[in-house]
Amino acid sequence: MVEFDDINVDFVRRTLLIIDQYEQYIPQNIPRKEQFEITLLINCLLGLLILPKARHSERIPSESIESWGMNKEFIRNWGNERNKNLKGLIHQLRNSVAHFDITANSFAGEISEIVFRDTHFNNNFEAVIPVKKLSEFVRYFGRFLIE
Repeated sequence: MVEFDDINVDFVRRTLLIIDQYEQYIPQNIPRKEQFEITLLINCLLGLLILPKARHSERIPSESIESWGMNKEFIRNWGNERNKNLKGLIHQLRNSVAHFDITANSFAGEISEIVFRDTHFNNNFEAVIPVKKLSEFVRYFGRFLIE
């Protein structure tokens, strides 16, 4: 096992690589019902949201979520979050993942959206993010953190 040069950067870099490797190398002979790319993405959110929020919160910009490829319509309720921007979104998604307050919406047997909620302390945050957008967003965010 190769050691970390800088765990704060290497962990994010390796997490992004895991997602890429899975998508690139998944054997074609595995039945679709046994391919778990969404499960992997949610597992990787732990490394792409929780660790960076704990270690790099000061680096997360207070820009609009639209400038990061997210649609404001994905956010159904910002809850108590005063920062209705990227910093606030990362905070809320982090809480949702950390407390496993997520569900999945499916269409035609395929997971199409992930629903994130942060209901602790009567927060009532809710976001419904299409899987493709979520994957693009976390990659963009991860690359931002390692640059």
